[in-house]
Amino acid sequence: MERIETIRGIDIPEKVSGWVDQFIKPNDLGFMSYIQDRVDASDIVVFSKVLFPEFFIFDDVVFLSDFVDEDMVRARFPQCKAKGKDERSFNLVKIWDLFPWGAEERSYEDAGKIIAFAWDVSLRRTFPDRNFCVEYINSEQNYGPIVSFHQVFDHGKAPSELDAGP
Repeated sequence: MERIETIRGIDIPEKVSGWVDQFIKPNDLGFMSYIQDRVDASDIVVFSKVLFPEFFIFDDVVFLSDFVDEDMVRARFPQCKAKGKDERSFNLVKIWDLFPWGAEERSYEDAGKIIAFAWDVSLRRTFPDRNFCVEYINSEQNYGPIVSFHQVFDHGKAPSELDAGP
């Protein structure tokens, strides 16, 4: 039998393995036991808003609805010169800001990778006629792991112009 990971390299956090280890027969437990004991259905529902966010479109550009203020976009985006670069700066989430409660470093990194994967799936499914670049960045220049996205425009044309013909 072959095991295939959807997102490679994601490990069970120490917080969960520490919880499992406290029991007399820890081999009988795993992350599903942790979920059943510590997480309820409302937690996954609210977190699904991060993994599969709502979007809004302004000037043919896609924005994260819950992370970007629509009034700010209306006020600032029309002055932007490079849509792709500016779109990326609006659609950016700093993982440390999203989870400020001091998890282990590896969990912040894994959370960023998981969010990037989910955004990629969500954008492709929601906007099948558009091309997006979803980025997970974790470098010393940044404030911890960051996830962002922007559209990749074909030769400077917006997606709505690509099928318009001559």
